[in-house]
Amino acid sequence: MTSRNLRVAALAVAVLLPMAGPALADCAALQESARSLQQAGDADGLKAVFEKVVVEPDCTADFRTALGRAVLRAVEKRVVAMGRDGKPLAFFEPELKDALRYGQSWLVHAWLGDIAAERKDHGAATRGYQDALAAIDDEIATPKAPPPEVIEQIFRKAERSRLLAADFVPGPTTRSAQPTGLAAANLRGFKPTKVALPIEFQFDSVAFTKKGQAAADDLAATLRAQAPPAITLIGHTDQTGALDYNMKLSKRRAEALGHYLRSVGYAGTIYVDGRGPTEPMALDDPGQYSVEQVYQINRRVELRR
Repeated sequence: MTSRNLRVAALAVAVLLPMAGPALADCAALQESARSLQQAGDADGLKAVFEKVVVEPDCTADFRTALGRAVLRAVEKRVVAMGRDGKPLAFFEPELKDALRYGQSWLVHAWLGDIAAERKDHGAATRGYQDALAAIDDEIATPKAPPPEVIEQIFRKAERSRLLAADFVPGPTTRSAQPTGLAAANLRGFKPTKVALPIEFQFDSVAFTKKGQAAADDLAATLRAQAPPAITLIGHTDQTGALDYNMKLSKRRAEALGHYLRSVGYAGTIYVDGRGPTEPMALDDPGQYSVEQVYQINRRVELRR
């Protein structure tokens, strides 16, 4: 699914929320103005009202939250409408970043991920996509989740970007401090039963690189928080080198990660396997990656729950 299709799919579920219940007298005019602006889809007008609401003591917290959501929905609709007229998504980057002052929007975060990915800033892209997943995981920020196939699309984009990022990008946490983003075990109807981890190793070795060590530590923290009874670790290599050697190396690397997880406190059952170069990651558009980037994506350890 293209970025344009993601925008269309998202708008199908981005229903405008009604304004909060009756306000006190001093806030009633602002509430009525906000309703009219919401119906007109006037993002700038809603932003102006929001700035007045945040300093008006008679306006309720529920009203401020609902108004923030209305601002975000209006911005989303404007971006989609102008995108149809040929405006590139990157044109809206300043407005999208500013929009997050009004609340959390999984769609805005995903767009910011797309913009960063387009300019090859894989770390920023990973953060954008993972923040989108965290917003989806938050039922207060996202009362109605997008379809599972849209969630999976964002998840896979985050996965690929994190593999390509120069440094490890940790995931966000929920309001209750549980791992979410790429570490989530369940995302509102999408259950990621496998995830590619950027656990990198030194050349021809089972010793972690700096990024690999950070990724292994993050995985250990996730497993301690979620306590799955069993996991499977599958090592993968790129296509360079002899097949037999890479098959053995990939399993040794999965075993090394398993030993490390056991040493830092994971008590569940660990199964390991090595697939070498035989299962390269499926890419939506392989042409957007260099040969070395494809190799980097394929050098991974896959976690299966």
